[in-house]
Amino acid sequence: HANYVSCSAKEGLEALERLHAPVAAYLHRDFGHVVQRIESDILVDCLAHHGAELSALPLHDCLIVPASKAEEAERRFKEAFVRRLGQEPIISFN
Repeated sequence: HANYVSCSAKEGLEALERLHAPVAAYLHRDFGHVVQRIESDILVDCLAHHGAELSALPLHDCLIVPASKAEEAERRFKEAFVRRLGQEPIISFN
């Protein structure tokens, strides 16, 4: 059972900004859309340039692949990430 607090939109935004203070300056800008596009481009790069060699399901900020293809997917993701952003990503497996 979730707890809900009644507040105005202004109070809600202020609470969100306090909770996420390190990135609060980016909350009311198009920065999120820019980051989403970069993420999308990286995932498309991983999949589109390798044809049927790697069957994967993109889901938000990850690729779901068979366990036998995890290393290959990681390699491709890192390569695409570096091409786009110039540094290696931090990757976790779940």
